[in-house]
Amino acid sequence: MKTFRDKKIFSVILAFFVLTITVLIVHGCGVSSYEAPADTTTGTTGTTGTTGTTGTTGVITITRAGVVQVGAAPVHLTATLADGTDATTQVTWSSDNTAIATIDSAGLVTAHMAGHVTITATMGGQTGTLAITVYATAGH
Repeated sequence: MKTFRDKKIFSVILAFFVLTITVLIVHGCGVSSYEAPADTTTGTTGTTGTTGTTGTTGVITITRAGVVQVGAAPVHLTATLADGTDATTQVTWSSDNTAIATIDSAGLVTAHMAGHVTITATMGGQTGTLAITVYATAGH
């Protein structure tokens, strides 16, 4: 029959192992680089210092699918009008710093160097902007 003392010792040992495993996972088991998540999420930009994956200025919303990294595949942006119409190929795309990232007419962002860039979509006097952080990758 186990006593209260035996159960308490077991609980302490179990907690120690769980904590040790958690610390190893959190610290990456020796991995020294950070790679941002590549999922699609939403947020709102247009306020100072915000770099989300969705930006709205005026009536065009720009949505980003993935993380923009030097040396990685281009990341697709979409432009959506206030009524929900996809205007990705109808807008005029521009980058405020083409040394960091460029964007083509299909909404594909190509990273050239790490930094911050603002992408703008314009159509008929309406605009949308999205602030993007471009991440460096090993060897770039």
